[in-house]
Amino acid sequence: MISTHDAICFFVQDPLSARNTLSRWITECNRLDLEFRPAAVIILDSAVENDEADRLRSLLEEDPPSAFFHSVSVHSVRGYGGRLPSSVFGRMREVRAMRNANHLLWDWHTMFKLSHGLLRQLAGRSPSPQRDINVGYVSALDLERTPQPLQEATEWLADTWCSWIEQTTSEEEALQMRLPILAHAIAVDAAISYKGFHVRAVFDQLHRHIVKKALSRRKIVSAAYGMAVVASHVEKTAENALDHMLQHYQKSRVKFLKEHQPSLADSRSSDLCLLCFVRPADIFLPCECALCETCCRSYGRPTTGTVTAFDRCVWCGMLFAGGCAIRQKPITAGCRVLALDGGGVKGIVQLHVLEAIEKLTKLPIRIFFDLAIGTSVGGINALSIGVLQWPLDRLQHQRVEAFDHIHCAGMHRDGRETCEQYIGARGAETTSAAPCLFPAKRIGDRLLYDGIDIPLPHVRASAVRQTPFDRRRL
Repeated sequence: MISTHDAICFFVQDPLSARNTLSRWITECNRLDLEFRPAAVIILDSAVENDEADRLRSLLEEDPPSAFFHSVSVHSVRGYGGRLPSSVFGRMREVRAMRNANHLLWDWHTMFKLSHGLLRQLAGRSPSPQRDINVGYVSALDLERTPQPLQEATEWLADTWCSWIEQTTSEEEALQMRLPILAHAIAVDAAISYKGFHVRAVFDQLHRHIVKKALSRRKIVSAAYGMAVVASHVEKTAENALDHMLQHYQKSRVKFLKEHQPSLADSRSSDLCLLCFVRPADIFLPCECALCETCCRSYGRPTTGTVTAFDRCVWCGMLFAGGCAIRQKPITAGCRVLALDGGGVKGIVQLHVLEAIEKLTKLPIRIFFDLAIGTSVGGINALSIGVLQWPLDRLQHQRVEAFDHIHCAGMHRDGRETCEQYIGARGAETTSAAPCLFPAKRIGDRLLYDGIDIPLPHVRASAVRQTPFDRRRL
């Protein structure tokens, strides 16, 4: 089914030939028996007469063309006829050269997605032949929006894969259970994420050096022999079950994990998703197994909106008696950070602001953020909202009660004298002396920092650790 956001784009240099071609195409084609139809976008050189543009538009709007398109937009581009083709092919050559230089295995699916956004943007504009727009493919092939290459997460993956391997109690377990599970995950993810490329080629280019680095850090098994085991399992998976995995990705992985499930119950990781082995874990199930958002959508059962349900854990096999519902953030959302300042009574003020946001959205404030951080009373509020999941009205009541029990002793002094003593350089030194004096303290599985005037560096560092593949969205 085609959504209303899809578009068919017509680049027109000769309006007369284009009108004849489109007329013949519309006459010979069958009606699109779909509830949702694509939008039509016509790109004209600004030198084309406006009446020609109107004729083209009327051709596509009248019946039976209405059976083909949801809407029609006509856009005029200055110098289109002489500039656009060369710029398109020039940009494609630049991208191809960059891919070869960086060993980026982008397939045609990814390249199509890069330009698809431009068509959707054009289809959403109001029809106006007089309006000049920039249809340069430089904006469509925006390299900042492309998937980040796997090489940027090499060290993180090497550490997490090493931790997974070193959990073994014997060399035999590593060779017969842990390395095959790792190899199977690599092969499945390569088959799904890099369509059009052979799984072994993806492994050789992107994963081999990471596996080698992980094996060399702990001498549980020989690095050379362990590498041979992983490579052979990748090759075996690619040859025997590639077509099956492409069509039944979840079933293939679930079936493979069930064979090793008795040995997996005690193997967990709070950093790495153990279903794909290439993405960080950020969703925890009741059994304390952790998944990434991609695997949560793949293996869970979609219900309503962004809620995914699980009846049992795919990794350890635990059955959830009452079921498990996971609310995920929209796929278009980036890394969302809530930073709360300290300062005594300001802790109550910020709660009122958050409560106002809750009333507007009619949703709990905690579901809007992936990371909450704060200083002093702001840190207490962040813990209460994120970890304890208290409602905001309870938080406000607790803060008011706490401040009521604080008794302050003071004295009557001349205000001008006090201001002269404490406002100035000495006052600034006094208020900024606390940060960075005390090192971070690990309590359980959490790393706590001392209060800091501007906690943004700590916020960014924590966010980068949580999203090593998605730094462009921070």
